[in-house]
Amino acid sequence: MSKSRSDLSKMTYLEFDQYMRSGKGGKGEQAALLLIHYLSDAKNLTNSEKCLLHWHAGQDYAKAGKNDLAIHQFNLASEEKETMSKTFGPTANAYYKATIAFLKKDKETIGKHLQEILAIPMKDYPPLSNLVLLAGRVHDMYEHPEYTYDQIFAMNASMPPTSDKKNWHLIKASGKPGEDPIQAYRDILEKDLKVAGAALSSHSLFHKETKDSKKKTKTEEVPHKRKDKGIDVSNDQMADSAFGQSSNTARKFRK
Repeated sequence: MSKSRSDLSKMTYLEFDQYMRSGKGGKGEQAALLLIHYLSDAKNLTNSEKCLLHWHAGQDYAKAGKNDLAIHQFNLASEEKETMSKTFGPTANAYYKATIAFLKKDKETIGKHLQEILAIPMKDYPPLSNLVLLAGRVHDMYEHPEYTYDQIFAMNASMPPTSDKKNWHLIKASGKPGEDPIQAYRDILEKDLKVAGAALSSHSLFHKETKDSKKKTKTEEVPHKRKDKGIDVSNDQMADSAFGQSSNTARKFRK
């Protein structure tokens, strides 16, 4: 059962958040208006809570196709930089600006901010965080600027390809507790490397001549390395390669 504006204003932030998450507040423009009314009426909201309410109102307006109203709400949310950083991690500023550019259908600017996100080392993201998937959202915005905001978020999440791939990897991690999108990505990279390593391990470039203590010459296999820094699927290597130098998309925008 829906509640009156007066009843909603008496809710704590947590109570109101749960009410909206339940779907009782409606969708799209209707939900955005409830969020704005609550922002106006509720007492003792923290700056962090106001930031999140403005961001959610922006999302609801964007889903309803009210892009100008959405941009206004996103801009208000962006003023609380500390909360934005906590919510969106190291991508906060670039993700916000890419979102605004998408709503304005400015593909060139979306590409600029995608490049910024791809340059962020994966190790800078919080553990077990779905924030790494924001790169894929911005990539989708860049590839499909004609889509609506709702269509973008209906797409499967994705992560950047390695240097010898063209298509972004779809990630099935759904954000359930204990599910790690980074591990899902690592599994894909490991599979890619095993295939590439098997094909190249017998090549002369991946062997070298060494001498043992008895001065006998023998062939020693050199660990597979790619020209673009290589990936051994450790955290540090993933940080450099997965979102950095080896990404086709990163290279594409680095021209």
